[in-house]
Amino acid sequence: MDTSAVFRAADALYARGTRPTVRAVRDELGGGSFKHISPALSAWWKQPKHAQTPAAAAPQEAEDHWAEEREKLVAEAAAREKLAYDRLEGTRRHLLLQADTDRQRVRQLEAELAQAREVMKAQRDEVFLLKNMLRQARNAAQAQTHTST
Repeated sequence: MDTSAVFRAADALYARGTRPTVRAVRDELGGGSFKHISPALSAWWKQPKHAQTPAAAAPQEAEDHWAEEREKLVAEAAAREKLAYDRLEGTRRHLLLQADTDRQRVRQLEAELAQAREVMKAQRDEVFLLKNMLRQARNAAQAQTHTST
């Protein structure tokens, strides 16, 4: 078994995308000794053109395809992120506006409450005066009935 036969078998396996191993080369050759194939295959692997495995030497088309797919996924993720951000920002603005509206309403209600307290105080004072006037009128009426009898 000569080295060139091992190189040809390894080249054929590599071209098909199969990693050339001693067993795979032996199967490709249809036989041979592991003892003779192993050193020749080691020499084949040391060549610069075989520094990568077949998986690492994927065709440019596949790399381009996956780059496009990655770009699509990144763009889709960015679009979803922007949509979520826009929704969140809209909700935040709505809540801030609602909080402002609520604060204004609280100030209005506090002013109405203060005014109602003023009115109640004035009415209490008036009731107190009216009760005093009524008491004085009763007392005067009683005094008059006692003096006329």
